[in-house]
Amino acid sequence: MFDLDSVPPEPADSPDEDLYTLGVVNLRLRFIEHDYALLPEGMPKTALSCVNLLKTRPESGLDVQKSRSVCLYTDHGVALATVTSLEEGGAADIQVTVWDL
Repeated sequence: MFDLDSVPPEPADSPDEDLYTLGVVNLRLRFIEHDYALLPEGMPKTALSCVNLLKTRPESGLDVQKSRSVCLYTDHGVALATVTSLEEGGAADIQVTVWDL
């Protein structure tokens, strides 16, 4: 869906996409087709936290509630995507931080 290594991020088709979502289901945003790791509440929102989680707890898909964050790999580093708003069966807003490694 998006190539997060571009500045600014831009829509992309495979294989350039870093972030892919299937939409909002049961007030959770469904992330699919890549390795993601849910950032535990209270854990620092840092590149190191994301790298460690992606190495130890990767999942190929996650359903994420509003205000929760997921870590993911990009072609050049890692990113943290925080779900900021959701509409059932509709749109979602995501705030993304990307770290080049």
